[in-house]
Amino acid sequence: MDGEPKRPRLNILQRAARAKRISDRLREGWAYDEIAREERVSPERIRQIAAGHPLARERLIAKLNAMAAAVADEQEDSLEPAEQPASPEEATKKIFSAPSAISP
Repeated sequence: MDGEPKRPRLNILQRAARAKRISDRLREGWAYDEIAREERVSPERIRQIAAGHPLARERLIAKLNAMAAAVADEQEDSLEPAEQPASPEEATKKIFSAPSAISP
């Protein structure tokens, strides 16, 4: 090593407080590198912490669910409703009145 003293490891309360600070700053619009400078870690570590934070995970799941619902709604809107005959007799008439694909 280059002679710098190692940073003390954070306990669980300190880690939780740091994760909350990071999450709050991200919500406020801070950039990863700005947060990294303040917390004295790399921007990649900030991304890891943010992705592992329970609130971030819940927001990601909610966002994915919303996106899936939007796609399902778009697909549902694009499908035309199938024409259902009112009775079996009408269905039979439709079948026999349709032009035959096989020529006699």
